[in-house]
Amino acid sequence: MAEPFQFVRDKGVDAFSRSNIPSMIMEARPMARSLTSKPLPHIAIGRGSSGQIYLGFDVDLPELPPNFSIDAVQFLVVNLMLNQEPKLLALAISDNGTRYYAPCGHFCQFLQEIHNGDYVETLITGPTGLSDFIPLDKLLPQRFSPYGAIQEDIHADVLLMRNNRLNLIDNTYCLLKDTALKAANRSYAPYSNAPSGVVLFDSSKRLHIGSYIESVASVPSLGPVQAALANFVIHTGGRQFKNIIRAVLVETRSSFRQEGTARLILQTIAPTCDFRVYHCSNGKDPLNNWVYHCSHCEDPPNN
Repeated sequence: MAEPFQFVRDKGVDAFSRSNIPSMIMEARPMARSLTSKPLPHIAIGRGSSGQIYLGFDVDLPELPPNFSIDAVQFLVVNLMLNQEPKLLALAISDNGTRYYAPCGHFCQFLQEIHNGDYVETLITGPTGLSDFIPLDKLLPQRFSPYGAIQEDIHADVLLMRNNRLNLIDNTYCLLKDTALKAANRSYAPYSNAPSGVVLFDSSKRLHIGSYIESVASVPSLGPVQAALANFVIHTGGRQFKNIIRAVLVETRSSFRQEGTARLILQTIAPTCDFRVYHCSNGKDPLNNWVYHCSHCEDPPNN
């Protein structure tokens, strides 16, 4: 029986060296091809401040248009967050282990959101065919937003991790609802102030969580369902999304909501999934005694 694919690699002095990156890319190509219909899918490899190596992949969502898909850079950031990695120090993106590409403008902007994102060293192949590491701020020198003010509010130890101090409006206990609330509390949404979180429960009785990750540029923001699906791929090694049988979204009642998109995605990729939505409040909501129409939630069955 084949060993499961490792989305996180052990730390090592030379693990992220230019001589080792090509072999990691080549080893990851079969997994990359299994997750997307792209003929040359990108693979993102990152080195965290802990020394661990993380991988990210393009992921198509079956029967949905490309704007619903997960980019390799977004997947990489979810992988870092899942493992509570403090910082991303270096990045390499390639489809063949020979040439290395800069993230597109959208995902340069997305990476600027993370702790010390300006200083992420990105391996890029130049016109001469030689590759060198270039800091992210050189690739996107004129970025959006007063980042200093935002960065001060980010948890200092874990990349993009926050505590939004949210509480459920309907506070009857349920494991799935409580887990989705925890994901919403970790959500990074400083521009919309509309954090949200999702938990997926599959037929193997596993939970997969995802938090909304926002970019000031809007387009590269990653919805909570896509973040949870990236975690699903990491946990299961594939896109057997039809095995998802229950899902819970927790979000605020702001004008910026995830429910419609989340419902569309899950109805398409996991048509038998029981999907429920609950609202939360930060305690300042004047309507915090209002209970959403779905007022019950059962824990996943034990058998």
